[in-house]
Amino acid sequence: GGDSAEGVHPTAARGNYVITDDTLTDARDIDERFVRNLAALRALELVEREDRLPTAEEKDALAGFSGWGGFSEMFGWDPSGVWADRARLVKDVIGEDAFNDASASGVTAYYTPVPVARFMWTLAERLGFRGGAVLDPAVGASGVFLGTLPQHLAPSTTAHAVELDNISARIAAKLYEAANVEQNGFQESRKPQNRFDVAITNAPFDNT
Repeated sequence: GGDSAEGVHPTAARGNYVITDDTLTDARDIDERFVRNLAALRALELVEREDRLPTAEEKDALAGFSGWGGFSEMFGWDPSGVWADRARLVKDVIGEDAFNDASASGVTAYYTPVPVARFMWTLAERLGFRGGAVLDPAVGASGVFLGTLPQHLAPSTTAHAVELDNISARIAAKLYEAANVEQNGFQESRKPQNRFDVAITNAPFDNT
């Protein structure tokens, strides 16, 4: 029907993803993180191939992507054992070139725990934020700061997000369709009207 032509799945979850205790819990174990990352990549591949918005279940899967920090053995020159198997599974989904690009992202990847993001929003409100233009200059895939935006502020808030990593930016764009998600380095990014009411993020750092 008409919805399908517009890339809308009959059960598509419209609007920005909302992170709750039920939808996103922090994975502590590297094995669990790999399972979630792979599920997120498969969900991304499917919704992009079908050119549509994700369902609520697919958004949950996408939000489970926590980046490749801690996976250096998988990206090694000649991974062995379980790491070789994991490398093959990832390459089967995203291809060799994207896999090589992903290896570089592990150096600066850092996953922000949900309670940290929630506390930072509490602090922003204490400092007087009541809605407006929000910037996350290093949004990451799950967009934890966009996803934990207090819901009473959502109607009066617009979000602009920047992410250097290609896969993370594509995931964030699927999770937060109402936000402007830009895949770029922040220094090269577009800044609408060149002003924001609040900037909130957990910036990655590297010895470069």
